[in-house]
Amino acid sequence: MTATLVDAGTKVPTARNPVRADIQSFRALAVGLVVLNHLWPGDLTGGYIGVDIFFVISGFLITSHLKREIDLTGGVKLARFWARRAKRLLPAAILVLIASAAIAAWVLPVTSERAAYTEIGAAGAYALNWVLAANSVDYFAHTALSPVTHYWSLSVEEQFYIVWPLLIVAGLLLTRTRSARVRHFTMLGTLALVFVASLAWAVWSVSTQPDAAYFQTTGRAWEFAAGGLLAFLPPSRWRSLTAKTWSSWALWGVVLASAFFYGPATGFPGPAALVPVAAIMALIWIGDGGSRLSPQRVFAVGPIQAVGNISYSLYLWHWPLIVAATFLVGDLSGPVKVGILALALALAWLTKRYVEDTVRFARGPVLGKSKWVLIAAAATVAIILGGTTAAASNIDNRSRAIADQLYEQALDPSVCFGAQAAFHDGCSDSHHLENADAALTDWDAQNYTVSNGSWCQQSRGAAEVAKCTFGVPEGDQLVNVALIGDSHASMWAAAIDSIDDLYGLRVTTYLALGCAALDDPSIAIAFDTNAQHIEACTAWRENAIAEVEQSPDIDIVVTTSVDRAYFTTADSSVEDTGDGYVRAWQRWLDSGKTVVVLNDVPMLPTPVPECLATSHTDDDPCSMASDTATRVGPLAKAAKQIDNPRFHFVDQWDVFCNSERCSSVIGGIPAYVDSNHLAAPFARSFADKLIPAEFITDAARSAEPSK
Repeated sequence: MTATLVDAGTKVPTARNPVRADIQSFRALAVGLVVLNHLWPGDLTGGYIGVDIFFVISGFLITSHLKREIDLTGGVKLARFWARRAKRLLPAAILVLIASAAIAAWVLPVTSERAAYTEIGAAGAYALNWVLAANSVDYFAHTALSPVTHYWSLSVEEQFYIVWPLLIVAGLLLTRTRSARVRHFTMLGTLALVFVASLAWAVWSVSTQPDAAYFQTTGRAWEFAAGGLLAFLPPSRWRSLTAKTWSSWALWGVVLASAFFYGPATGFPGPAALVPVAAIMALIWIGDGGSRLSPQRVFAVGPIQAVGNISYSLYLWHWPLIVAATFLVGDLSGPVKVGILALALALAWLTKRYVEDTVRFARGPVLGKSKWVLIAAAATVAIILGGTTAAASNIDNRSRAIADQLYEQALDPSVCFGAQAAFHDGCSDSHHLENADAALTDWDAQNYTVSNGSWCQQSRGAAEVAKCTFGVPEGDQLVNVALIGDSHASMWAAAIDSIDDLYGLRVTTYLALGCAALDDPSIAIAFDTNAQHIEACTAWRENAIAEVEQSPDIDIVVTTSVDRAYFTTADSSVEDTGDGYVRAWQRWLDSGKTVVVLNDVPMLPTPVPECLATSHTDDDPCSMASDTATRVGPLAKAAKQIDNPRFHFVDQWDVFCNSERCSSVIGGIPAYVDSNHLAAPFARSFADKLIPAEFITDAARSAEPSK
């Protein structure tokens, strides 16, 4: 058992003394709050503070241990310290990582496997928190995608175990003295500096990047430092056991109130975290013992101490079980959650008894030597990284292979491939998914690029008009086309590119993510209330519409948008009426251009790749009732107001929907890359059926005299 030292007047864990009962109860409280928060997030909204409690306890115990070693020897034996930590933490962590890899392979949908393997590897290297921070994962979304998301806190803790002793050793080397007073002052000063700097970082990062801030070690170090500072406080002395008892109960009340009244929007680990952290610090400082009615004695009962004893393994096991159950049975009912809790407790006890303790107290030529323990730990991490990297690479290879296959098929689609199946009779298996790996063709895997090698879409909130051009070479075109709109316009770029040689098209794009090409400054950017983005979108659409209007070279304007997501800037509940489309289209028509409007596609309730991956059937599992789809949106309403022979409204709705269902699988392939954007192979598969040929030939004849 790791030896620690705290001030006189409290029981301390040493080689001869048991662990403090009050600290074990804090561990039971911490793990209980986290587990219950993950199982019932709506009922215990602030249960995540259990992690903060763990950090304070770790800071206190580890600093106490290092302080004792420095007092006895004048320094720190880093190899021995790290080896003890490895023997204590790695065996159970590795076991659960192996189980998590099995869950990823056998339970998780194929669309979630790659991310899971990547996170398992990062968790094995104790760097997962930085991966999640870099990806700006929302901890409070409670989306069960990876079985090891909870390892972020273990990563933070292990980084503390590595860095904190190094800081102490560096401080001792700078002081170069054996004076205990100077050594203590050096440790105390280092802790205080870490506390202040880290808390300042936490306050700033929570206000500027809250999702990433939750995982960053730089914003969590102050909680460890807070616990470490306790090792230097004078002993608590209470003349009145009654005062000690009521103070302890009040502090427990503060912690529990935080767990019930805090929530996802509280902002952690910012200033609000000071409340439960300070309460736990005070409880640790007050110490063990007290009257028989004190929480120190009440919570010293066997069951609570047992939970505290297995808290580490319980924390490890609970989340993979939640993830596995979620993917196996869907929404978790009360009895299922109770079953998960019971199984987690059983696995935690078995792991503590036969894995944690077996390795922790092992002696011998290997596990008894710090050098060999660290070598074994490094080798294990390397094996985990190598294995998960290979597994993730295999998913990548499958994704690229199916994406390449579908790309080649889409360039020259057969009569029953993709959208072509809707235009030909005899495609009886049109809605059966031919290759399950097609669910892997996500945004990154699919080839949305056009013949010039670009996707030609500006990012959200861009004010400038950035054009790109593709199609037949300049001078060889019969018709100049402008493709203008938001991402629902850009998803058709690949389809238009597939017919540019056939019709002699040279295409110039005006595409901005989330920004529709309409003449109405009151309409906001889609799915975004950011004022700067709205302002930039307004500027972009004004400039883009005017440039298309004034260009003498453009013969045909092709446009569309997601037409059920835009709302007015004055009131987000008021949807777009379509009047802005009418004004923009009329400006282009008045300038002598042909205008082709593509009606928007049906919007499915769930992202298709994830739906396909989690479904137990390949027969159009993600379709929806056609009467729930909105066919007549702002685009269709606006089109009814235009009366001009050069205006054409193209509605491909029948490709997606019949009288009963709107399909997610058409022509044997996924029609969507999410819930509302077409998959690139499916868009290309329209080929010459996308826009009637007479629209293009008429425009070419109209443009001929001016060329």
